[in-house]
Amino acid sequence: MPAKMKPAPKVPKKFSGQWIAWNHALTKIVGSGLTFDAALEAAERAGESKPFLTKAPKGPARFAGGTR
Repeated sequence: MPAKMKPAPKVPKKFSGQWIAWNHALTKIVGSGLTFDAALEAAERAGESKPFLTKAPKGPARFAGGTR
């Protein structure tokens, strides 16, 4: 039997259209930026060594992301 997927975390509207970096547990946004690299650098400055990066949609849509 396949494992259930966690529901997608909610993203505050202020991050609309930006790259966001979540902590590895996907419970807290640890950085953001207009580019992937900017969000990754923000996460690293916040002390997150394995962030989960996603591009936040513009508007009310769900999204998926990946790890680096």
